Parts: sequence; C-alpha cells; structure tokens
Amino acid sequence: MDLHRFRTYGVAVSLLADFVRASEAWPRGSGWLRDQGNRAAGSVVLNIAEGLGKPRGAERLRFFRIAIASAHEAAACAEVARRLQVSGRSCGGPPESPSTS
Repeated sequence: MDLHRFRTYGVAVSLLADFVRASEAWPRGSGWLRDQGNRAAGSVVLNIAEGLGKPRGAERLRFFRIAIASAHEAAACAEVARRLQVSGRSCGGPPESPSTS
C-alpha cells in the first residue's frame, strides 16, 4: 500500500516534520515538552499508517481515533510552549501539583 496516496498521512508527516523543526528552537529546559510533543506528533503518523493497514471496520477506526487524540496532544504541547515563550517564562519542567497544605 502506498501511504502517500492518502492525503491525511502526507499532512501528518508534514506536521511532524514542522513540529520537530520548530521545537529545536525551544529554550533550554523545555526538553520535557519537546519530547512529549514529538512523541504525540509521531503517534499521529504511525497510527494513521497502522490504521490504513487494517481492514475497514472497528479496528481501523480505533487507530484513527488514537491518531486524532494524539493530534490534540501535540497541539496542546505547541500551545503550552507558545504561551510559555510569549510570557518570557522558562519551560523548566512540567507544572507541579498544587500543594494541599
């Protein structure tokens, strides 16, 4: 099967490449967010490809749903990075849980 015949797959590959290139410029200390975003963007590509390899039906749809969820996750990573950089704050690590004391 030629995956490149499927427009969605090509768009996902382009977005992964764009995400990886853009995240290389993120400031020191943002590796946790870069890694999570790269994994999520990669998951979009891989789940579309795996779904296309399945017969039509519930199993194929399951992979496409995972790809959609991963796309949301990658978009959230990009949004968090944008907001942290715009405000001039460091991307030093994941947010800490609120203290209960």
